[in-house]
Amino acid sequence: MAPTPTNESPIPISANGKSDAYDATNLPLPYKYKELSELFRALETVSSIFFNRNELITLEKVKPAVLELVRTTQLREKHLAQFLTIFPNCYKLTQEKVKAPGSREASYQLVITPNLAASSSSVSAPSAGQMNCALITERREVFHNALLDLCFKYHKVNSLATNARLINFYSAHTFIVAKISHDDSC
Repeated sequence: MAPTPTNESPIPISANGKSDAYDATNLPLPYKYKELSELFRALETVSSIFFNRNELITLEKVKPAVLELVRTTQLREKHLAQFLTIFPNCYKLTQEKVKAPGSREASYQLVITPNLAASSSSVSAPSAGQMNCALITERREVFHNALLDLCFKYHKVNSLATNARLINFYSAHTFIVAKISHDDSC
């Protein structure tokens, strides 16, 4: 029995009529980058709540809330370092002597302060020192685009290295085949 022809194209079409094929603006990130992006999103959400309440934002305060939002990875100092490597102006980190609630003595805590001047457009400029939704969304987009740029950079370096290895392999292979065929003709 012959298969019946269908009108389906090999590339799936979504409900809005566009193909689900990847384009440069909507590429999926590698798993580790996606995880880092989710941690950044969660930290932005939690820190905006604390910042808008004019509370001091410490890593110890933020950790449980971020873990509840993400549910897979606990926020650590290394993640903050990665955030600052990818988006250098997103936060200002300082060590301050802070009295923890319920304790008698103060200890040094890592204090996280969102850098609101890091936004690039005047549309989402902070109004009266508040982190509004437009600012948070813009910061997330800046971070995501920086992750994509980093991914493209590593992809380009890797593809150039792979291409060089292939060229060396094929040129060596051609030399060996030419030498063998020359030896056989003698």
